[in-house]
This record gives sequence, C-alpha cells and structure tokens, in this order.
Amino acid sequence: TYWLQMDKDVVQDGYVQGSNYRLAIPSGWEGNEFGKVEKKRTDGKCYIEFKYLAKVEKDETLEDKLKVQDEYNETIAGVLKDEAKMNKLIAENPDQAEAFKAFIGSEFTYGKNTAVITKDSLNCAIRTVKIVDASGKLVQYAEDYYFISDGKLYMVKYTCLEGKGYDESFSFADYLADGFTFKAEKK
Repeated sequence: TYWLQMDKDVVQDGYVQGSNYRLAIPSGWEGNEFGKVEKKRTDGKCYIEFKYLAKVEKDETLEDKLKVQDEYNETIAGVLKDEAKMNKLIAENPDQAEAFKAFIGSEFTYGKNTAVITKDSLNCAIRTVKIVDASGKLVQYAEDYYFISDGKLYMVKYTCLEGKGYDESFSFADYLADGFTFKAEKK
C-alpha cells in the first residue's frame, strides 16, 4: 500500500471523490474526470457537481455572499418578461443575438429556500432557477445548495442546460441526503 495525495477529483466505481466531498453516481449517470456526475445521453448538459466558490470574511453571512446573485436573478426575471428590454439586449450584444432571441417571452421562475443536509449537518441556502420558453419548453433548470464551512463558501448544484435530462420526478434534495458527503477540513 502506498500513500497517494489527492489533488484532483477521482472517479471510482459508484462515486466521484474529491479531497473533501463525495458524490454518488446514480443509475443512468456517470462520473467524469472533471468531478461532475453527468446524466447519460445529455451531452454533459445535465449534471451534478460540487464546487468551492470563495473565502468568507468573518462578518459575512451566507445571505451576504448570495446577495449579488439574487439581484442578478431578479434582474434577469424582469428583462425576460419585457420584450423591449430583450430587443435592446439583443441590439447591444449582436454576437449573442440568436441565444437571446430564444429567451424572448420566456417565463423565469426563481426560488429561494433553506435546508439542512442532515447527514453532514450543513445549513444550506437553496437557489432554484427554471426557464420555460414561450412555447412551454423547458430551457434551463438549476438547483443550487450553498453552504459555508471553515470560512469557505461551497456549492452543490444540479443543472439541466437546454432542458436536457430534466426529470421532474428526480429529487435533488433526496439525492443530497443519500448521495452527497462533505468532510470539513481538518484544523
């Protein structure tokens, strides 16, 4: 037996392991070399991943760290509902015009909640984004769980870009309860 320092995520049979976390790989999903758990046959557009985001100052709270993101999401929700604002955005960004045109008339649903991942007693702020285009097709779904540990902000996220792989019966909360483990850094 030899000691091996884990500087990168490792894909094992049934899970993706990082230095301070583990993500189970459910049936119909697979781990990749970038530490993501991806749903099969979605071209990597439906995935679960764990990320370190930022250092947290002593006087900062989880809500403080998410304030800018919350304001951004509220702005996006307002712009998507206003066709004149979308047309202005398209005119200002001709290189992204086609992508923005697909969002005209879309409905943007944004949710804020809290939860505790009880296995590791992690107090989380949850942010959920769902975008449905004018024809009723799901364009994007994201469910992000943020938490602070040892002065660092982390996130575990479930994302379905372009609606690929989205399954309304899949409960990310249930997945986290059984399939996610976080180990705080040793001091």
